[in-house]
Amino acid sequence: MLEIANLQAYYETSHILHDISLSLADGAGVAIVGRNGMGKSTLLKSVMGAGPRVKGTIRLDGRELSALAPFKRCRMGISLVPEDRRIYPHLTVAENIALAGHAKSETGKPYSVEEILDFFPLLKKLALRKGFQLSGGEQQLAAVARAVLPSPSFLLLDEPTEGLAPLIVDSMGEEIRAIRHREKMGLLLAEQNVDFARHCTDHLVVLDVGRIVFSGSWAEFDGNPEIRERHLSL
Repeated sequence: MLEIANLQAYYETSHILHDISLSLADGAGVAIVGRNGMGKSTLLKSVMGAGPRVKGTIRLDGRELSALAPFKRCRMGISLVPEDRRIYPHLTVAENIALAGHAKSETGKPYSVEEILDFFPLLKKLALRKGFQLSGGEQQLAAVARAVLPSPSFLLLDEPTEGLAPLIVDSMGEEIRAIRHREKMGLLLAEQNVDFARHCTDHLVVLDVGRIVFSGSWAEFDGNPEIRERHLSL
């Protein structure tokens, strides 16, 4: 169980997140949706301890994380795929994925590179290609694959579909959904693409100016069209 309670997040003197509380059960999928600049990425980075100054409580299986360095959170079972992917350009796809073995989770046995490539058939064909030779979509798939290798309890994805072709988005959605259900992996997904988020998760939280304005199932969201109109429409 990943629990966030009364979370405040700051960049220097800017107060970005206000009193965020949510929980994510083992194997559950929750989407964080909202317009640009509403705090979605900041929330994931706060959980990972990767940037913002935070106040409040973040617990994994009852253990407080707030004082732990990001690499220790990784080893406890949390993997983050950042928005900028961070693929090493002069390493191959297989080598980029293998690096995640150094962040292996304490809670599970890491996969082999070969197993991960089986999960992502497109990457299997690209295993020996260098990072700089990949398209944006291929880099994103490689970043997701790398995050899955340590067999995390919870996978955090930050805007994985941004700027990608629809075919890549559809393929990624199917692969993330399959891995999540097969491996009982929790997913916290920050995303503007509502259709993609719906496909990958069961529940959602809508952020507006750093505050939760809606939390519930997709069916409940569909029953409140004013939420979409007020907080998601451009």
